[in-house]
Amino acid sequence: MQAHEQEAGPAYPQAAKDEASAAQPNQVDDSQSITEDLTSPGETIPDEKSDVALDPNAPDQSRKFSKHDPVHMMVIAQGVRMKKNFTVYKSQVNWSRSYWEYQLKDSSGALYNSGAWVRERDLKAESRQR
Repeated sequence: MQAHEQEAGPAYPQAAKDEASAAQPNQVDDSQSITEDLTSPGETIPDEKSDVALDPNAPDQSRKFSKHDPVHMMVIAQGVRMKKNFTVYKSQVNWSRSYWEYQLKDSSGALYNSGAWVRERDLKAESRQR
């Protein structure tokens, strides 16, 4: 069995590398210098994933609706889901600056839900009657 190992070489490739470097002591092992370069203290991986931050001077996200625009929304009244028409009274950007909110007035002029702010995604533009 030893004769077979000598013909084919050692069973592990690392052992072959060690034998080759022992036979030529003046040769520099490139893999060792590459590893040292990668683990230098200046090239460490940061603890955080990234340095992403919101730009405080970024322009506001554009809104779909302006003051007095007719809109509609699905509401539940007396246990029945129905479409109700409103008019935009006020608008504001949410504190997270990620979406617009609106206060709505119904046809009688009263604020919807005592002036609660409604997200833009819950509203749809009222199409004009032909």
